[in-house]
Amino acid sequence: MALIKAAARLILRARTSYIFEGPALCLGVPDIYLTRRELAAENGVPAASGANDTVVTASEFIEALGVREVTSVDIPGSEHSPDVIHDLNVPFPPELTERFGLVIDPGTTEHVFDLRSALTNVVRALRPRGVVIHFVPIYSYNGGYFSINPNVMHDFYEANGFTDIRSYVIMWDRYRPFRGRSRCYPYGPVMRARHALADADQWRYTPHLLFLARKRDARRDIAIPIQHEDHGSRTPRLAGRIVRRLLPAGVATYLIAFVRRQVQLRRTRAHSFWV
Repeated sequence: MALIKAAARLILRARTSYIFEGPALCLGVPDIYLTRRELAAENGVPAASGANDTVVTASEFIEALGVREVTSVDIPGSEHSPDVIHDLNVPFPPELTERFGLVIDPGTTEHVFDLRSALTNVVRALRPRGVVIHFVPIYSYNGGYFSINPNVMHDFYEANGFTDIRSYVIMWDRYRPFRGRSRCYPYGPVMRARHALADADQWRYTPHLLFLARKRDARRDIAIPIQHEDHGSRTPRLAGRIVRRLLPAGVATYLIAFVRRQVQLRRTRAHSFWV
């Protein structure tokens, strides 16, 4: 598990919108692909004497968010030894309930077979006004048990009363994974469409979701959302009928699908930015 450069930068920049308070709970002990020099630049200060291009540790990164007390939780045999041994498939014990002001998931929940239990644990662990941060793959072949679509997080946390929701689809360049910038799409009305993410993006880039939200109040019962699908842009019906009359069925179907994707690509690219 790891926080790539773009995700780490966006989390640091979220300090202007969220007040991160401790203690923090980290689901695993992640690698951080941000160097000490880059961290200093994000903080708007000159690099400290001796700062170099070695990466920061998880504790250093969380401390940069203003939180000094951190508890990590993971299963036995993890690459980095956690503070607490616990399987997220199992409910948290009382001592981990409504205790934390910040919960960070740096790419852990997709490895938990009982995803509902993992997300429930996150809600239970946060105290009211606490903030959750998820960084998970939208598509990663055999990278975990699940590839998690943005609507999973949005629908679940909205159903459970979370507010101040912000999220980004980050396109991680698989040819330059540890350097360079990433194209980011704010997840909003445009990106909610079913085919919003263009195939052209996915040929080279691996999409990940960075999700942030604030817990409004304590919850005894966990709500389970029901998906309402948005198919996004459509070819106008009249134009579609004309194309189908003039062209063979196979060609018409391909052309209509191509136009839909191009319209959606233009809409999404207009909202993207680089980090």
